[in-house]
Formats: sequence, structure tokens, C-alpha cells
Amino acid sequence: MTIDIKVPTTLKGFITLLYPDWREDKHNKGVVAVDVDGVIYEQVIGGPTDYGPIIDGASEILCYLYTHGWYVLINTARVAFPFFDDEALQYMSSKLISDGIKFNRIWTGRGKPLADVYIDDRNVSFEGDWLETGMDVRDFNVWWKREDYADVRIQVSGMRPQIRRVLQEHKRSKEKVEKS
Repeated sequence: MTIDIKVPTTLKGFITLLYPDWREDKHNKGVVAVDVDGVIYEQVIGGPTDYGPIIDGASEILCYLYTHGWYVLINTARVAFPFFDDEALQYMSSKLISDGIKFNRIWTGRGKPLADVYIDDRNVSFEGDWLETGMDVRDFNVWWKREDYADVRIQVSGMRPQIRRVLQEHKRSKEKVEKS
């Protein structure tokens, strides 16, 4: 007995297989995988329903990406823990929605999700130079552990009205174009 399995041969094919609700006409910018702890919410250690405060700008920027052609995929290491069950997944989804986070899906698969861009607080970007990358890893410290953490929070908090204004202006200009 032979089983005929169609294996995708393109990146687009794999994306449509992994994310059935992805649509090329709607998500033309690509897939952005966004970490939860330390990226959307401040880092906390705790159980499945423990989240830090939302990080300033997260909801506005993710809403912008969501409405401007990006497939927003929530990605978290929490899924690797035994306590992350269906109830914890539902809580996370409700929490994200209640905090104004626009997203298409929460990744619950094994390993790293397929995406075009990853937003994570624990990454080093490879720029083609292994020596430089090695030094970046050696010197790495997540942003929320750095000494200038308080300064970063103050700067971002101070920019929140500017971020909101820019996004509103962009939305108004897009609506004008759609009306004409």
C-alpha cells in the first residue's frame, strides 16, 4: 500500500500548511513571530497565568503590524512546560486580547515556528560575521537585566503618545486612500 503525501516545495507552501488561516493577499508582508515574556509583557517567573505588566508600545506596534500585512504569530517557550495546558493557552489568548494585542495565532507546535522575522528579547542577530557574533553572544544581556533598564523604560514611556499619534495619522491617511 502506498500513501501519496504532498510535501510543499516552497516556503509559501509550508506557511499555508502550518498556518491554514494565512492568506497571501492579506498577509503580504510575511510572518512575524513575537515572544511573550520580556517582549509583550515584562519578564516574570511564575505559573501559567502569571504575566508582568504589558510593555509600552507593544499593543500599538503589534496592531500596526497586524493591520499592515503581517501575520502575527505569538511564540513562547511557555508551551514547553508541563503546566502549559489548554486552560493556560486559553488564558494567554484572553489576556492578549484584553490587553489589545492583535494576533493571528499562538504557536503551540514543537520547536521554533517558521517565520520571516522573530521579535525576541533573547536573540543575537547574525550579520554574516562569526567573530562579531561570538563577541555579541559573549557580551549578551537581555534588555530587562541591563543597568540602563530604567532609562529605557522612561524613554519608551515618554514616546507612547508619539507612537499613538503616528499610528493614528497613518490610519487616517490609509482611510483617505481607501475612500478615493
